[in-house]
Amino acid sequence: MEIAEELNKDILEVWKNNSKKRGNFYPILYPDLRAGKVLFIGMNPSFSEDKFEQIIKKNPAWEKLNSIEEFFKYPEADKKRIINFEKRARENHSYFTIFNKCDFEWEHIDLFFYRNTSQEKFKNDIIELKFNKEGKIKKINEFGELQLNLSISTISKLKPKIIVVINADASRILREKMEIDNSKFKEEGFDRLKNNRTPIFFSGMLTGQHALDKGSLERLFWQIKNCNL
Repeated sequence: MEIAEELNKDILEVWKNNSKKRGNFYPILYPDLRAGKVLFIGMNPSFSEDKFEQIIKKNPAWEKLNSIEEFFKYPEADKKRIINFEKRARENHSYFTIFNKCDFEWEHIDLFFYRNTSQEKFKNDIIELKFNKEGKIKKINEFGELQLNLSISTISKLKPKIIVVINADASRILREKMEIDNSKFKEEGFDRLKNNRTPIFFSGMLTGQHALDKGSLERLFWQIKNCNL
């Protein structure tokens, strides 16, 4: 079974068994996940009505669906449509098209699969995530832990050439959950995973209000392309 297909099956199992936290919408389901690429990792999928409308206009067959709520309604919506939407999003959503400006092959996953407009609301109300003063996880509920375990397992299966974490909270989580070696950071400019020496970059967001400026983004892509594997 391919990595994406297996992950999607596991995600839906989590949704099936967590009716109190899963909400009314389908989680993100992946069209494909290719191993051995530069892997970008975010926190959780956004849920923007404006971006949704931009994407459905690319597929006239979807225009009869009157609202974002109807399109993603769980469990009534067509699972294949949800997967196809993610494929279209990777082709048209600004969050993903920025990756196409780099000249290396990339892949992307989120640590969590729950769609939400407000990341703060998602953290506080859905997975109840809290950090202590040292930036370590102080609390996370079972719904969040189940998703996190799936994403970390998927990272391992993907065997990425390089990992780039593009969210501050996701960076805090992975620094704790994955064994990081930063002993060569001053020489190389990036960390590595202890178990297999995979380079890992902890970066800011690439799009949105607090995104990296153009120069910082270009420098990040240059560092990724030229890092010493």
